[in-house]
Amino acid sequence: QLGYVVVWTTPRQAYRLQLVGPCLGLQDATGMIGLTSHDGLVSSNRDAVIAGGDHCRIMRIQRLDAKALRAARDKPNSSG
Repeated sequence: QLGYVVVWTTPRQAYRLQLVGPCLGLQDATGMIGLTSHDGLVSSNRDAVIAGGDHCRIMRIQRLDAKALRAARDKPNSSG
């Protein structure tokens, strides 16, 4: 089973980190997570998300269209 987390590095830049297995520590992380890195870079198949004491290995990193995400979030709900 795969889990994921979205990390915003700036207000205009977001990444979806696909994790190996569910990261149970995310349920207890209260909004704070950490990332391992090597030489200042976070890499798939090498680094991990640290949440609630768990180290959850990153399987894939995907850059997201942050502008589209914000537009979808801010779009008024037409059903109301």
